[in-house]
Amino acid sequence: ETKTRTFTVAARPDRVRVEMNPATDSWGYNKMWVTDGCSVVLYESSTPHVLQGKQSFVEYTIDWSQCGSVQVDLRANTMNLPKAATSDEVKVQFYVNNAWTKAMDFVPSAKPGESVGRVFNLEAFPAQARLVAMNPDQDTWGFTKLWIQDT
Repeated sequence: ETKTRTFTVAARPDRVRVEMNPATDSWGYNKMWVTDGCSVVLYESSTPHVLQGKQSFVEYTIDWSQCGSVQVDLRANTMNLPKAATSDEVKVQFYVNNAWTKAMDFVPSAKPGESVGRVFNLEAFPAQARLVAMNPDQDTWGFTKLWIQDT
């Protein structure tokens, strides 16, 4: 019998821990996987893994690199104020697989009230993103919302 459960998380996790109360129950399984657009098998064997007694938990590392590259859409809404616009380039870096990517072009410029964005190809879904202003002493950019989504 296959049991599934869906969880909503802020970003792709890099580990999963399954825990139970060994005083009241035991549990055996022969396959465990996670899915987020693609499936990553955490454990698979003809011999079940059993949680019981002193071994009441198991932890697996999730290797999302098996899924290949992903496309993410980074978007921003520029504030609707004259000084919120920018005429200078803004770059972005993503934190993927425990490292920051090189700075990539994000916004060449933005007008007040303009929604801007770009699609990026990354090795995996990023845990973080940071914006890099190319001329912070001469120009500013104000935005009301910044978000990322997979495509």
